[in-house]
Amino acid sequence: MKSSGHKKPRWNFLFCLSATLFFSLGINQLAQTKLQIPAPTSHVNDFAGVVNEKTKQQLENILANVKLKTGIEFDIATVASTAGQDISDFSLQLAKDWNIGARTSAKKSLLLVIGVNEKTSFTRFSRSVQGDLPEGVLGEMGQRMRPQFEAGHFSEGLSTGVEHFVNALAQKLAFSTDDFDKAPAATTTVATDDNSSNKPTDEAAPAITRSIKSEAGPNTVKAPATRNDNISSRAKKPSTIVDDGAESEEVVLTLTKPLEERIVLLRTFIDAHPDSKSKARATELLVSARAAFGDERLKKGDRAGGIGQLTQAIADAPVDASEKLFAGVVAQIPLNLFLRRETAAAAKAAQDIEAKFGNDPKRLVALSSFYVRTEQGAEATRLATKAVQLAPDLAEAHQGLGLALRVSLRLDEAMGEYKRALELDPNSTAARRSLADLNRAFGKAEEALALYRQQLDAEPTDKAARTGLILALLDLGRTDEAKGELEKALTADSRNLTLLAGAAYWFAAHDDSDLALALGRKAVAIEPRYTWSQVALARALVAQQKPLDAERALRFARQYGRFPTLDYELASVLVSSGLYDEAAEMLM
Repeated sequence: MKSSGHKKPRWNFLFCLSATLFFSLGINQLAQTKLQIPAPTSHVNDFAGVVNEKTKQQLENILANVKLKTGIEFDIATVASTAGQDISDFSLQLAKDWNIGARTSAKKSLLLVIGVNEKTSFTRFSRSVQGDLPEGVLGEMGQRMRPQFEAGHFSEGLSTGVEHFVNALAQKLAFSTDDFDKAPAATTTVATDDNSSNKPTDEAAPAITRSIKSEAGPNTVKAPATRNDNISSRAKKPSTIVDDGAESEEVVLTLTKPLEERIVLLRTFIDAHPDSKSKARATELLVSARAAFGDERLKKGDRAGGIGQLTQAIADAPVDASEKLFAGVVAQIPLNLFLRRETAAAAKAAQDIEAKFGNDPKRLVALSSFYVRTEQGAEATRLATKAVQLAPDLAEAHQGLGLALRVSLRLDEAMGEYKRALELDPNSTAARRSLADLNRAFGKAEEALALYRQQLDAEPTDKAARTGLILALLDLGRTDEAKGELEKALTADSRNLTLLAGAAYWFAAHDDSDLALALGRKAVAIEPRYTWSQVALARALVAQQKPLDAERALRFARQYGRFPTLDYELASVLVSSGLYDEAAEMLM
């Protein structure tokens, strides 16, 4: 027992020594983990060795071309492990170390980091590139990569994710991705020394092989010359600006999360930061996420969950929502529900939208288009009339009322509204095209043709006007000229659904069922869910004495649209098959 008193100090000493060694070794190991990640040498930095050579070269070429076309630098880093850190924290530190994808970086850049052992990924992006990124593209990219990464297919996952990102970016920034898998015309080798890392570069070619020279030893990680990484020279900002920036980053980074998690994070942020400058942005992202998640739930058969999310999206939408949010998300909810056969929920959604936004004439017009597309003429007319009363000199209100009256078959009144819209806004393409369409419907093909030509002079790429011009020529009996225009238009754009379906419908009604069938089948092959393609095809099939095939086409179409014209077309096919009772029931 006495000896234990003598041993106690020794054991305490040994324990402290062991603990000191343990923690110092642990800290040193963490420090080495951080410092042992080399500087980037290319766009694809496969430190974990999981990307095959073919994929790596393809990605190098694609990302080099992205930088050449857009000035956006997108780099990838794979690491065997994040050493116990969360992938978000790990990627944040690496982005800061490399000055790629760091929020404060002046250059437009992104950094995708993959932890192989953890099978996780995270994409960091600079504030300067944020405006160029398509809405939600990083979250979608992550969702597409996740199943491949979880299966250990890292090459395939990266190819899938990068391809989606580049295609979305190309669509937003309007550039072509032709030959993106081929190397750019020139590459440059850059040698750096201790003084060169602060020098800017005007090098245009993005495919750069870097040779890095350092006298500071292996623990110093130096950024390459072309990446101008003088991090220490960043000016310190006032704390309020820093707080605003941190909150903005917190909101933006939710876009990298799956929809369900994104909704929770955004709702939490809004509740915790009621006075934040980023609250408006967070609210709009929340509404968009709810709408997308609701659609996702409906696709998976979860009616209650889907309808609940879509209803809540309307409730969360601010009265002063941006036009992009309202027109692109909120106003689409009723039609989305209607096309999924949730007619009661669609009606309720439209009523909720009207109750919240009913004092804004432009938003009433947007909502009336739901009733126009579902051929509910009375409701469409009511809303559009209210819009005109609120804003008598608003051209689009008269245009909307014209559409509503046309659906209600009040064609003379519709003509008057289209003319009024064109008087108020002589440059209104929608009013001019609608007036031309109605002239065609009245048999005034010459007047329609003149209006279509005016429209195409102003906007040569207007597909609907091009279709109208060809159909007007056919109405005038100028068949050879019309077919020449048809061939020319389809050569320029073989996927012009409006033209294919419209021409197929016309030829089916004018005893050229062979051409109608060929055009109708092309339209259906491009997009089988486009209802009017199926209607045109059905007309051609009936003309060729194939009523069963026609019925099959129309019943397929009714999965994606439920409106009176489609019911009438199906009833007509049933009559041609002698199924009179079924036809009568269809029209009841």
